[in-house]
Amino acid sequence: MACACCKPHDFQCAPSAVPVLAARFRKKIFLTVSELSGATLAKLSVEPKSLVADLKLSIEQQANLPPGCVVRWLAWGTTVLQDDQLLEDVGIPCGTQVDLVAICADAIIGDFEVYQPGCPTCDYNAELKRVRFFADGTALIQGGPYDVFTKYRYSLGEFSKTRLERQLRFVEDVADAASPVYDGVLQLSATNALNRRLKIPDMDIDVEDVRFLRERGQSFLQLKMQIMLSYHLDCFHSLALWYPEALNHSLRFDSEDLPFYSEEDVWAAYSNAWTTAKQEERMIEADGLAESYDRYYFQGGRRAEKAKTPKQKRQVEARKKCTW
Repeated sequence: MACACCKPHDFQCAPSAVPVLAARFRKKIFLTVSELSGATLAKLSVEPKSLVADLKLSIEQQANLPPGCVVRWLAWGTTVLQDDQLLEDVGIPCGTQVDLVAICADAIIGDFEVYQPGCPTCDYNAELKRVRFFADGTALIQGGPYDVFTKYRYSLGEFSKTRLERQLRFVEDVADAASPVYDGVLQLSATNALNRRLKIPDMDIDVEDVRFLRERGQSFLQLKMQIMLSYHLDCFHSLALWYPEALNHSLRFDSEDLPFYSEEDVWAAYSNAWTTAKQEERMIEADGLAESYDRYYFQGGRRAEKAKTPKQKRQVEARKKCTW
């Protein structure tokens, strides 16, 4: 007890962290994934806004499935989860333990592509090839920027004994029994599951996993954004045209059943391209400043002819490539 000349101490308790931890706990979905046999495949916690496709990839990584084995089917009770669905949209509750059933099978799933830019305005002399694998054993193949997608059925062969690669065989999905057969090879990486490369020599196909290209900033969408910013095109106007009405047409997709880019993909690519363009501008400004100092101190202040910047050189080269 304080005396008359001393003020009583005002003690205040620090706020408890329990409500914060409880809120975070309620925002997670805790999953136990089992096979049809009842064996536990994986236990993990995910965000409610996670895509089912991303959840399947997380299950494959945690379960340490062998190369080529994927989660082909996933269900919550009697509800089959589709790859493009969000967990919160399916109705899976947060903060509780949820049991899922998965079926793993030998298959290839994902998008592969290669893009070599041509003319920045008309795409003259550009190279674009795409392959998309589905879990039902089919694949869509586009052999050129203006070619339509062709549906094939693929079968998986044996793994190579000397290299981390697997043989594939493609047959066009038509009623004709005399359809040609194309042999391919899927090359894998022991250090990065996304580093996958597909080669079909007879079809002149040599493509890489889109997710791996996206990590390096070399996907078709990212390169398109970089070209628009490099040549001072109106990117915001182009985005408005691309999404959603003209997006499929601009990216050369002619059917809603074919791969497409979401609005999040478009803006993520634009953000990365914008950051890269700003870094390049700062480097050009720094080089120009250093050059002006060199002229002043080493050339007696004489003004030399100003050299073209790399961006100006690219614009001149682009004008030469255009044939119209």
